Amino acid sequence: MSAAIPKQLMIVLQNGSYKVLSLGADVLPEYKLQPTRIHHCTIVHYRVIMAKRTKKVGIVGKYDTRYGASLRKMVKKMKVIQHSWYTCVFCGKEAMSRKAVGIWSCSTCHKTVARGAYVYGTVTAATARSIIGSLRNLKE
Repeated sequence: MSAAIPKQLMIVLQNGSYKVLSLGADVLPEYKLQPTRIHHCTIVHYRVIMAKRTKKVGIVGKYDTRYGASLRKMVKKMKVIQHSWYTCVFCGKEAMSRKAVGIWSCSTCHKTVARGAYVYGTVTAATARSIIGSLRNLKE
């Protein structure tokens, strides 16, 4: 059998036996008679590209077409703000993230603060800080 196989298709192992690298139809005619085995998921001639369902909708793509476009746009705006990273006031790095409702934690300096429920800085808190600052200036 090994005499019929060309030397280019064989390598010699350490124990002196031969290992066949490739057995094509040119070497063994009965190889042609074997049925081709193709996995049921294999696409031979072209590539299947799935649709990108969340190109425009982003994080609210999980809601599909439910709840209406306007509500989904509002939820998207809120969720993007909620899941983004904010600058830590203690270490100055952009590492402050939301852990629970109103609880924000820095991943570098491990400080935890209570701020807005969905947004790190709320409009009410900014107004209160500006009023407190102006009252301090009047007092001095």
